[in-house]
Amino acid sequence: MKRDNRDYVIDCIKSSAIILMVIGHSIQLFNGEVYRGEKEFYDNILYKVIYSFHMPLFMLMSGYLYYFSRKKYISCFKNTIIKLSQYFVPILTFASIKTVWNIISSNKGGSFNIFHLLVEEVYNIFHVLWFLWAIIYSILIIELIYLVRNRMNVNIVITIILCFFFMTPDLLMGNVYKYTILYFGIGYEMNRKQLFKEMKTQKKTLFVGGAVWVLLILLYERKHYIYVSGFSLINSEYGMIEQFVIDIFRWGIGLAGALSVWGGFQLFFSYKQRKIADSIGRIMNFIGSNTLIIYSFSTEIFNEIMAELTEECTFSYIRTFVLGVGVIIICLIISYILGCRYMRPFRKALTGRSG
Repeated sequence: MKRDNRDYVIDCIKSSAIILMVIGHSIQLFNGEVYRGEKEFYDNILYKVIYSFHMPLFMLMSGYLYYFSRKKYISCFKNTIIKLSQYFVPILTFASIKTVWNIISSNKGGSFNIFHLLVEEVYNIFHVLWFLWAIIYSILIIELIYLVRNRMNVNIVITIILCFFFMTPDLLMGNVYKYTILYFGIGYEMNRKQLFKEMKTQKKTLFVGGAVWVLLILLYERKHYIYVSGFSLINSEYGMIEQFVIDIFRWGIGLAGALSVWGGFQLFFSYKQRKIADSIGRIMNFIGSNTLIIYSFSTEIFNEIMAELTEECTFSYIRTFVLGVGVIIICLIISYILGCRYMRPFRKALTGRSG
């Protein structure tokens, strides 16, 4: 059965984003303790390219897909509860795994402290799988806007939310949430308003977005990384005005890069070479349908293991790509095993879904 172009585009975007994420983490973590400690990866051109738009691309797609799930249920409250529970289950599971591991590795035969365990668990809940927390916060904001839209102008509500982002401290990884939530909303609106469906629009998206991204990447510096400069205007080491410019620049390059990739895939699957497109689409579908497992296992388990194994290494693109691809393959094998009949309860605990 043939799938439509939209499905292939969705699969390719999800797959491309997760592959870029793994390669980015490989550059950062798998090239030795010195390279990592001195943060030399910030100056790596490939790392700079990836981090300029891969998180926005992920969030655009997440918002785009959330519109489908919101339409699926008559009760928006029911939809919200279902989606939030799906995301919270893997957060709780991986937080518990990390807590037990940290307690065991630090205790080493000492006395067991239940209070320490609880504190560790609460900390880990809010620090593992941050991308899922970003989606959770995005969903809550979308539902808040829908809740008050008949009482307040939507533009005023959005302005208040943005002011809150700018004028509050970046607590509990608030910097990455403030940076990424906007893209979730844009992706949601893209689907709701059926934007970028015509080939003419897709071409404009590809070339205009691509041109803007190329121009901005030439200006990209260390301070433009969200992990370096943060997001809040309060107590920023760059001053309020420069920090505001950094935030807007970062939003702009992320949106330009993400939209150009989106438009590029839409155009590719609009061409007549269906055999090539179908082959690529099937491969990307396989990877794209396992993005959550690749994300969770790579970030919470394999990154730490690989970082320890490569502590004495120096930078190498070959090792970066080989280990990155290796991590993806291992995660796909784990996903296949978890798909077996008797492993489905474990899959539910690790992904929030049984299928």
